[in-house]
Amino acid sequence: MILDYLRITVRDSIGGVNFVGGVTKLGGDEATSVLTADFLSPYRGFFSVDAEESVRSLGALLRLCFARELSSEERYLMLGIASAFLHMSVRRCFRVPLNNDASLPKLRKPY
Repeated sequence: MILDYLRITVRDSIGGVNFVGGVTKLGGDEATSVLTADFLSPYRGFFSVDAEESVRSLGALLRLCFARELSSEERYLMLGIASAFLHMSVRRCFRVPLNNDASLPKLRKPY
């Protein structure tokens, strides 16, 4: 999402970008070749407009992101925040392949 933001805003207004385990491509063999089966299994549901499928998939992603099991309170808080910031109508946009190979070299800030 940060690269989407940088495509439409003034890049000089940021100090840099830090990708920590970030994915800069979605869709296609080249993009998925760097992702594990654990990540790919719930991948389709991340962007689903079906609320139940989306929550299941995002819950699976949360389990991958933490070394310890989250408490119910932590899990539901994170799922709620994710749902609030990424409305179902926005998720439709992520169904198309995404490739930021052209955008990354244009950044003149550290990344």
